[in-house]
Order: sequence, then C-alpha cells, then structure tokens
Amino acid sequence: MRVRARHLSPAAALFVALTAACDDYGGSLRDPAPAYVRYVVDAPFCSFSMPVEFRIDSQLVATDTFRVHLTPDHTQSQLFSTSPGRHKVSARSVAGYLWRDTSVVIAAGTTFTDTLPFYCS
Repeated sequence: MRVRARHLSPAAALFVALTAACDDYGGSLRDPAPAYVRYVVDAPFCSFSMPVEFRIDSQLVATDTFRVHLTPDHTQSQLFSTSPGRHKVSARSVAGYLWRDTSVVIAAGTTFTDTLPFYCS
C-alpha cells in the first residue's frame, strides 16, 4: 500500500511557518508580555495621609492611601498590569484634587511611573 504525502498550498505553508515562529518565541506575537504602571506621590514639603484613585484608560484600577512623611511612609503604589501600547493614566484624590492626565506608550515588559506632584503651602 502506498501512502501519499499531503501537500500544503503556499499560503497554508506560510501560515504554518508563522505560527511555528510565534511558538518558538513563547507566543509573544499572540500573547505579549504585559506592561505596567506605578504611581508615586512627590510631596517633599508636606506631611499627610491621602486616599488616591488610580485610573488607566479612564477605568478605576485601585484606590490606595498615600502616607507622606508619616510612619509608616507609603509614597508609591503597587504595579498595575495593562496591555502594551498607548494608554491614558490619571489619578485623583478622593477629596477631589486632580493630577493631569498623562498619555504614554508603554512597551511590553516595561514600567511607566506616573509621578504625582503635590505642594503644600
């Protein structure tokens, strides 16, 4: 009995080759590594405790309470993962203070730190 080899069209062969290439790189073309955002308050002349809402692309991702020059100090958020690409990050205090929105492009596997300046008088 003779078995015939199955032949692929050029388009199908290209698809198989590209799929195999993605698998060789951990599927990075289909499932890229996440990007990250961290928020840091910069208030060198203040001492306060302030709840702050963090948003990525207008979606609330968390609320955290910064503690500046108080024990214990807490001036940076945890890391928030998002997809690589263009994003709008923003923050506002629960009391209503708004920091400017920031548009940023974040590469896969990297972290963007949104610095939140706050000055006391």
